[in-house]
Amino acid sequence: MLRSQIEGTFKDAQKSIDREVDSFVQCETARRKKIVLAKANKTFYEEKSKQHKACRINEKEWLTKSKKCEDIIKAQQKLHDASLKHMQAFEGEQELIQCERSFNESDFAYAKRLRNKFATDRAKFLPVKAKHEKNGKQLEHFTEQCKAVYKMFYKIAKKCHTNAVQMDHAACYYASHSQEACDGFKECQPLYYASWEEAKASAEKVVKNHKKKWLLTGSTDCLVKLLAAERKVTKKEIKDCDDCSRGHCAEWVTRLDYKEGKLSKEFKCKIPEEFPCNEAYYKKEYGDLPKGIEVTCQPCLGIRKAEKKANKKEDKKDDKKKDEKKKAR
Repeated sequence: MLRSQIEGTFKDAQKSIDREVDSFVQCETARRKKIVLAKANKTFYEEKSKQHKACRINEKEWLTKSKKCEDIIKAQQKLHDASLKHMQAFEGEQELIQCERSFNESDFAYAKRLRNKFATDRAKFLPVKAKHEKNGKQLEHFTEQCKAVYKMFYKIAKKCHTNAVQMDHAACYYASHSQEACDGFKECQPLYYASWEEAKASAEKVVKNHKKKWLLTGSTDCLVKLLAAERKVTKKEIKDCDDCSRGHCAEWVTRLDYKEGKLSKEFKCKIPEEFPCNEAYYKKEYGDLPKGIEVTCQPCLGIRKAEKKANKKEDKKDDKKKDEKKKAR
């Protein structure tokens, strides 16, 4: 009866330790998952960062081409408008042609005068018309070519924007998961580790005086078995009942496994200093992009690092005001 009670006491103590260790391990597992997610997002963020910068360089090349297209079309449009005005002016002059016969003008002279006038005007008009048509065809040609340039530019700009959004999101998840991992460690360490220490101390206190009793009852149990044996028992066998090294005491029952190896006692937690869209991040990812490229950064809210910095600045301002008040007194 006593041996079963002692064995039950040790088992209860072991269960108490195991329970606290399991709780700590569960908390640690959740934290480590956050670390894995943070690292995965960091890798994806760095990859997208390279793609984004390369894409912006490509976008700049097509932006330059599109601006050249705009300049060419503007210049060609001016030529087209000028030739159109020339034609309109020429058509206005035709209205001034004197078609009425003059006094005493013969039929032949009248017909010849009109013919010569129209022939002269036609000779002047045809080159003006040809030039205007040429300008119109060139304008149409450049407009069609530039459509392809504009289309490619907008396509690349859209791709760059997508890369930027993915980069910002990955950087934000990297920072947020890192922060959650830090918070998880702060929760695991004081709460579960302290509970484990308490369970360990309690177990040591409970089982401290039971080990000797267990060994004594083990020796007694050994002697009872010898008395019950249907044979002659030797003095050596009786003496061996006091020697637990022979295994009859089952010392493993009184050994507690505190499982310290499963408890993470130390962890360096670091939240990234650069995250969307603080000054350091913007300078790194958007500060050296080609001129003329329009960018938008997707902000990452709720990162504690930024809040701490802001609080520090406010604290410094408050301290400075307090010092100034003291000096004034």
